[in-house]
Amino acid sequence: MGRSQPKLLTCAINQGTPLIDGDKAIFLWKGRRPPKLIGDFTEWEDGTPAEMTRIAPGVGTYELSLPSDAYIEYAYMDGIERFPDPFNRHKVLNDLGQANNFFYMTAGKPTPLAERKKGVSQGKLTRYVMEGIRLESVVGGKRLIYLYQPPTTEPCPLIVVMDGREYL
Repeated sequence: MGRSQPKLLTCAINQGTPLIDGDKAIFLWKGRRPPKLIGDFTEWEDGTPAEMTRIAPGVGTYELSLPSDAYIEYAYMDGIERFPDPFNRHKVLNDLGQANNFFYMTAGKPTPLAERKKGVSQGKLTRYVMEGIRLESVVGGKRLIYLYQPPTTEPCPLIVVMDGREYL
């Protein structure tokens, strides 16, 4: 990696983390014991958490190569406790009521499809609660369902998204 501990910490404090260096995202942890890292790149809790490498007393790092236009969400984990990256102020709620940190690589940016345009009719979003569901992954037997009606009376395709509220 070729960086000194003070420079890494200074960069993390000033720029936030992960630090982006070409195609690498460099995660940094300062503390007694580095936690594990979970995210889109580890299949979250279903995959194998990333192990940070101790580079100095109280400092751990993890490097990950990514495409230049990548958008990544992640969190730190210690045992079963999840917690945010103290050097990253960018947070987004996931569908489980927890916050994930996120970042874009150098060529990444939000999709222009999510921008509202003046003069374009908007559809209607309706929220429903389905109760009595018997699935292990559904907490309390309830599941939120969102239906979007495009601003048209013409027939249109049905799209089913199984990613909670995140697609909204």
